[in-house]
Amino acid sequence: METGADFFVGGRVLQNVSLIAIDDTPVIESFADLFGFISQRSGREVALLFAEPRVSRSNGAAHSRVDWYARHEGIVRPLEDLDASSALTVTRVLETRLAALRPLIYDPANGARVSAMLNLLSSGSILSVGGQPVLVDWGMLPAGLIEDEAARVRHFAGILGAHAGDFPAPVASRAEWVRRFSSPQAAHAMAPAAKPEAETGAPRAAAAVPASVPGEPKPHGRCAVLGSLGAGIALALSFIPGVLAFPGDKWITPEHARALEIARSVLERTNQRIAQIDALLLLDCPAFLQRQGQSTALPPRMTAIDPPQPAPGSPAPAGPPQTPQMTGKADRISKGVVLVISGNYTGSGFFIAPDLIVTNQHVVEDRRQAKVASKVVGVVDAQVIATSGDGLDDYALLRVAPQANAAPFKLTTRPELMQNAIAAGFPGLVMGNDDAFASLIRGDASSAARLVPNFTAGIINHLQPHEGAGVTFIVHSADISKGNSGGPLVDMCDRVLGINTFGIPADARDLPVVARYALGSDGIAAFLSSHSVTPPKDDAVCGPPAPAAGGAAPPVQTPRQN
Repeated sequence: METGADFFVGGRVLQNVSLIAIDDTPVIESFADLFGFISQRSGREVALLFAEPRVSRSNGAAHSRVDWYARHEGIVRPLEDLDASSALTVTRVLETRLAALRPLIYDPANGARVSAMLNLLSSGSILSVGGQPVLVDWGMLPAGLIEDEAARVRHFAGILGAHAGDFPAPVASRAEWVRRFSSPQAAHAMAPAAKPEAETGAPRAAAAVPASVPGEPKPHGRCAVLGSLGAGIALALSFIPGVLAFPGDKWITPEHARALEIARSVLERTNQRIAQIDALLLLDCPAFLQRQGQSTALPPRMTAIDPPQPAPGSPAPAGPPQTPQMTGKADRISKGVVLVISGNYTGSGFFIAPDLIVTNQHVVEDRRQAKVASKVVGVVDAQVIATSGDGLDDYALLRVAPQANAAPFKLTTRPELMQNAIAAGFPGLVMGNDDAFASLIRGDASSAARLVPNFTAGIINHLQPHEGAGVTFIVHSADISKGNSGGPLVDMCDRVLGINTFGIPADARDLPVVARYALGSDGIAAFLSSHSVTPPKDDAVCGPPAPAAGGAAPPVQTPRQN
């Protein structure tokens, strides 16, 4: 089952942790099947409540680890750390999705596993990801808790139970689920108290209809009107799910009653809100503001904030929007950076020669063809001619027709701590609102002329050499996100320090900090050399140049020899 979950939201070393197993299989290993089942029965949004687990097995020297990935993107914070207003919004969505999930725990085939999924490790396992509730560390408990059912019930009540109303505490085994949810006694307990005539199925005796007594007044016509009105109300109520029930149905569960209660509550609030809006529509805006005792000025008319009109006799602007003005450094970098389009995915890349582009392997995956785009090359076809292995390397080499207007980068393999750096690329978080990017994705190749990379500045925070793999991990503070993958991390001398590859958010219990990683140019150079490509390199120290005549220094830095 393809979930599309590729946004890292946290990780967990499986130490002092007990995984819940149903039929001898940990429920986190059944994620694909359970995701499909929940999506089919309750909807995809309910299934996306659970982050996707990716388990790294122990090699004997370290504990196993599970990393969690979500389909939602955005700031990752534990629910318990949100401010009251934000927490209320996320909690309401969480409660709605849990209510939709509840009937599934009674399913004969999958109910035990769905119930077991709701065992959470701690209160920090409930996250807000971009304002959406996401559960991590599900299907597991602190070590020693599985055997103590009473302690598990208290544990659940203090974590997820606070948002689940009367949701039954999750099970920890198939035997427990059978005892609690599938026995005849449990089924009987789930059914509401039935009326005697409904249980027996015997028809209710018809009430005797008294004959009309001579001399007594005949029923007034209003009775017929009131009777029709009552019948109409009964008919309207019958359209509310769960109101129309057949006698003798003993399998009406508490979920149906709860769903009916929620539906009626929502309907009542909706009707109240409609009445409020109707009342407000009777007032014009100034009167409404005055009635509310506000002094806020009305917003200006749209004509008042239109762009200024050209002076008489001046030429009118024509043609598509123009490319934003850029500084010399931004212009130089943008001539070497490209948008990589691989199937339905996009990433970034950069020229190292007029016909060669470097990007990440995970941007192109196993495809052999891609397209690249930039304001200086337009949209051109690219062939994937080499990719790295499955270790710490994550590189791909693309070949295009030679591009005379491209500005290839040199590599520098001497990064320094606290060195200034710029990340350039096409992150979806930013480019999603860019008209040129949107037009290009829709198929308008001419919009590539207006395509400009996103630039973020930072410093090098930490260097992590991996001698066995021949690459240095560069931890830096220039913001990157999905779509930056494959783009360059550039120094102040316009040389590539590394290739932006991934980010790791802090553990869900900590502050929302992200460590941003670039694979250093030493690894890029080794990858290129292994495929008979000699990369252009410049390892001179990047420092300020000598002052120009008149005492003014040029605005850019240049390499200087030691």
